[in-house]
Amino acid sequence: MICWFYKGASPNRPAENLRMTGERLNPCFWSVRMALAVGLALLALTGAAPTFAGPLEDGRAAFLHRDYATAMRLLRPLAEGGDARVQFLVGWMYESGWGVRQSSAQAAVWYQKAAEQGYDLAQSGLGLMYSTGDGVPQNYAVAMKWTLMAAKRGNVAAQSAMSTFYKHGLGVPQNYILAYMWVSVSGHDPEHEPVARKMLNELAPHMALSQVAEAESLAQQCIESRYEDCPANREKVATLPSRKSSQVRVPLKMVAHSWCPSKSTGR
Repeated sequence: MICWFYKGASPNRPAENLRMTGERLNPCFWSVRMALAVGLALLALTGAAPTFAGPLEDGRAAFLHRDYATAMRLLRPLAEGGDARVQFLVGWMYESGWGVRQSSAQAAVWYQKAAEQGYDLAQSGLGLMYSTGDGVPQNYAVAMKWTLMAAKRGNVAAQSAMSTFYKHGLGVPQNYILAYMWVSVSGHDPEHEPVARKMLNELAPHMALSQVAEAESLAQQCIESRYEDCPANREKVATLPSRKSSQVRVPLKMVAHSWCPSKSTGR
């Protein structure tokens, strides 16, 4: 599977932009791409509404048999009819060049249609595209908007990407507390926990113990509110790093008795 980072590395982009993309965002790209792959698998196994059952079942079967041209012919009318799941899949096929000529611009169009209906996998994917400038003008503020929407719908990859935005100050003021908070939130998923733990241990040396404690409290608040009360911009949250805890390895805070869906379901 082609990683979005490599496709986003256009020779027309300034060298500094490429360096930043590779060094700062590639880990979060991998996570997002994996989440999209999971969403694709879930789509293939999800029952269809009666109105779309025939074409969708046939299109799904063609897709699973790698007859992508037939899958696109059957699925695109359903996408044009407004089915967000199929819009996402059509966007995926354009992004991957499956059954059609590869077009990141067309992928972004279809992702946006699904994202506007609240489909979190499409929101996360669209945020990624705006982060890299792949198919759309690079715009971290817009990337942040779509990624935050997905994160608040429980999308683990988007939650992890939110941390990356804050850690490196991409489209927002650099803020280690909010970066740590979003990693902690993403770590509620057992499959993402090892990655989250590694990211927390990278953030902790730049933070005072009081900042870590605040971040953990905010993460608990976010999860217990079902992602409704997750601060995205706190003026009172410190933005400057502190190395007072440079030797501290902070364990991943797992919040008990909280509402923790294990996977994004494209609600």
